[in-house]
Amino acid sequence: MGSFSSKNTAHPKPYSNMFHPYKYFLDKVISFLMPFFLPFHLMAYNSSTDVSTQRTKEALEKFRKVLNATSVVDPSLVLASCDIEIRRDEHILSTMCGLDATLYDSYSRRRVDSDEGVKLCTYLVSSEKSKQTSNESTVQINDLSSIDPSIPVFVWYHGGGMMSGVATDPIGTTLYAKEFAKEQSKIVGGSEVQILVISIEYRLSPEYPFPAGIIDCLSAMKFVLETSCSKSINIGGISAGGNMAAVVALECHRRYPGKVKSALIHSPMLSPETDSKSYYMNSTSSGTCPASWLRWCWRAYLDLGKYPENLEGDPVKAMRDLVQKSKMKASSELWRLCTANEIPPGVDKPNATKFVVTTAMADVLCDDGVGFAKRLEEKGANVSHIPAQGSHVFAHVFDSEAAKRLNRACRSVMFD
Repeated sequence: MGSFSSKNTAHPKPYSNMFHPYKYFLDKVISFLMPFFLPFHLMAYNSSTDVSTQRTKEALEKFRKVLNATSVVDPSLVLASCDIEIRRDEHILSTMCGLDATLYDSYSRRRVDSDEGVKLCTYLVSSEKSKQTSNESTVQINDLSSIDPSIPVFVWYHGGGMMSGVATDPIGTTLYAKEFAKEQSKIVGGSEVQILVISIEYRLSPEYPFPAGIIDCLSAMKFVLETSCSKSINIGGISAGGNMAAVVALECHRRYPGKVKSALIHSPMLSPETDSKSYYMNSTSSGTCPASWLRWCWRAYLDLGKYPENLEGDPVKAMRDLVQKSKMKASSELWRLCTANEIPPGVDKPNATKFVVTTAMADVLCDDGVGFAKRLEEKGANVSHIPAQGSHVFAHVFDSEAAKRLNRACRSVMFD
């Protein structure tokens, strides 16, 4: 797929928000209002990603405070919950992914590692409405080996550009897992269906750039695979979490073939170059996930630094220049952990992970997901691609037909 730049006059004009052909009216309104609630502008074109500077620190605090205020799971919507803290495996890129430690050791030590472990927020979700109220304490479920093996496990990675978001993100629990359980309940004659959701609190950039976040995500998944007795272990993630979910799913296929039943890769953030057609066409209309903010996120996550001065004003060429000069790009092993670009052999086998990839047609990240689904298809993987009409995250809220297809597809790969 060729790169697109605003400097190329041969390309068509980007879509405007209010006249976007793939947005519903309410979606357009939300896209217009979102920047007034989430301060994307604080991560401006050439803003520093250096967390030691006061400006960057204040911008991060403000952005995270606003986003995290909406990331609360309603306790009345889950049957039980608890937090589990595990020890991260700092050597997992070698022991699980087969990388030579010299490839990544200098990156992982660029920031002082946190002494804390990896937090797993665990929720038991039911197809039925919970009778408990928000004032009642929930049952503790801190031993994965004691959970009924017939209950599927759904490991969830939250979004937020790798620089924000928390494990209490309700999208994976109350929005998706509950819907999947309801779909299965219809199949089994209305009986109650439960899903155990494990949402991962991974370290964020720029305080902890790559590979800190993926080390946490892989450590959590390894823990689940080695301690859970469930017959159906599944992965899911949205946006930046879609990146984590894609990488983890492929690495698990390499190390634990047949162990992960399915992976939901929702609107994934996979291309650091940020130069696809969807980036260009939605560059002026993606209020829920602006291109300029995503470029800042990639610079922070991969610790790429500022744009070259000679490329001021052309973010597409500037990002391409930074990425090409990156040491991660020079290493195919590291690059696959950044972008999930390398599909391993064996994904076409009957017991291999089944993938559900969703994309939003008015999202700058649309081509990231389309490209990932296409790479899987070319390797013969079992993959369902479900496009939806609308913006980042909100497309499957307004496009009811796409939402139904998503719920049915995920129910099928999780329970059948």
